[in-house]
Amino acid sequence: MDKGSEELQGQDGGQGRRPGAARRAAVQEVLQESGYATVADLARRLEVSEMTIRRDLSVMEEDGAVVRTHGGALSVSVEREGAFDREEPAFEQRRRQRADVKQRIAQAAARLAYPRGIIGLDSGTSSLALAEELAQESDLRVFTNNIRASTALVESRNLVYLLGGQVRHPEMSVIGPMTVNQIRGYYFDQFFVGLSGCGPAGIFDYSLEDTEVKQAFIERSGTVIALCDSSKFGRHALAQICPLDRIDILVTDAPPPPPLAQALVLAEVRVILADPAEGPDLPPN
Repeated sequence: MDKGSEELQGQDGGQGRRPGAARRAAVQEVLQESGYATVADLARRLEVSEMTIRRDLSVMEEDGAVVRTHGGALSVSVEREGAFDREEPAFEQRRRQRADVKQRIAQAAARLAYPRGIIGLDSGTSSLALAEELAQESDLRVFTNNIRASTALVESRNLVYLLGGQVRHPEMSVIGPMTVNQIRGYYFDQFFVGLSGCGPAGIFDYSLEDTEVKQAFIERSGTVIALCDSSKFGRHALAQICPLDRIDILVTDAPPPPPLAQALVLAEVRVILADPAEGPDLPPN
């Protein structure tokens, strides 16, 4: 079927009865507004099936109009601006980047941990920094798929539970169906989630496998706390962890830019700024 003459593709009701070209224009408008959208969200907005949206996105990708991701799509402007991370940088490289900022975020996040709380902690460098701070606490029960974090906590006065499953090297995270099923058997007071990007459309991660574990933690947690240094504002990656309204608290080091700040307010996310770095003592005037 010629794309230019395509009419009423699919049998969807509502807006789905518009011609395919008009529907794809509506998809483009949504992506230009938010930068990213999931297949499910686009189907809901346009009142069509997810299969129809996937077909539209395939056509649009061939035309160079969108960038497909796992479960959704990005506006091409996001990639042109360098805000889409296709590859996951090496762990040690990420750990060294903004290490002082991550430590301050971790210190602020550690103060939020409930006394004698049941804590979920995932993979990543921010989560490892938080584990090092929580090692100074006591009487917590910490469940994690982060092997490095478990090592940082093992000699503390907390109970540490390392989830089982497949080890993803060199991230040293535990992933897979076994891990996800274990998480679904528990309930957590708080889950501290690391991420690679945060924007109005939600929070993102490089790894599909780690994202599945994060999503399972979110489903089973009373309070979700995101750890995000400000260099990740406006960035996207392969997999969306969740939309903003699934987060309760965002701990960061700087005020979010206006579009993200507005989205956080609408999603009723509490933003906590870490204490600023202490500068050198200055002589009195």
